[in-house]
Amino acid sequence: MHLKKITFTGIDDTVDLDELVEISLKYPFVEFGVLFSQKRQGSTRYPSSIFRQTLYETCEKHRDKIHLSAHFCGHYASLIMCDGVCMLDKIDSNYFERFQINFNASEHEDYDLINLVTLLKDFDVSAILQQNENNKILIKKLQLYKIELHPYLHKINILHDISGGKGIEITEIPKPFTLPETYTGYAGGMNVYNVKEKLEKIHELKDDVPFWIDMESGVRAIKDGVDIFDFSKVRQVIRICEPFIKH
Repeated sequence: MHLKKITFTGIDDTVDLDELVEISLKYPFVEFGVLFSQKRQGSTRYPSSIFRQTLYETCEKHRDKIHLSAHFCGHYASLIMCDGVCMLDKIDSNYFERFQINFNASEHEDYDLINLVTLLKDFDVSAILQQNENNKILIKKLQLYKIELHPYLHKINILHDISGGKGIEITEIPKPFTLPETYTGYAGGMNVYNVKEKLEKIHELKDDVPFWIDMESGVRAIKDGVDIFDFSKVRQVIRICEPFIKH
């Protein structure tokens, strides 16, 4: 397996956009994840609408150089999977290449994968679903529906994520997802101290397929009593990961 992308999730109002631009221009394999939540907008890890507008204006100045993914949490994820609400219509979706649905299938029985298919048909983006204990049945249904989903399989990414942004470390490295053309990611408690070890274990799987890693808690710090997105940690992680990148 070869590392293709690193996602740093949780950019918020504490972020220096000049530094984000500098990293994006220098390291095109870096993606920044933007968390969307109905209740937590404007709090730690969840940027305010004012910050997002400034971010989009920055993207306009550096067209196709800043890579973003939208991560829908809580009620927003349920609206997509259960009610078929097109959340991409409610954000400036042109600035995002992927959208992640942080959905807990164990708490909902009324979700329908057709809602996901509809989004993939209507928008030129990829969808990320989380593989974890809560979503076992969801992922099994995805495998059963693979024939119906065939034209869109290449747009479905699966993230092995036991953590959900809580910093819980991934200890066992699962094999890449078995559906053809499916892009696999790994998340869970990665940081500057263990990311090299995790990458080495993933590479031991041998399969010559691309994967990405996602980090959230591992690139944050407390400074002056404030929980911030820490670019110094981001840069350390990039230096460690860069030798694993296959362009």
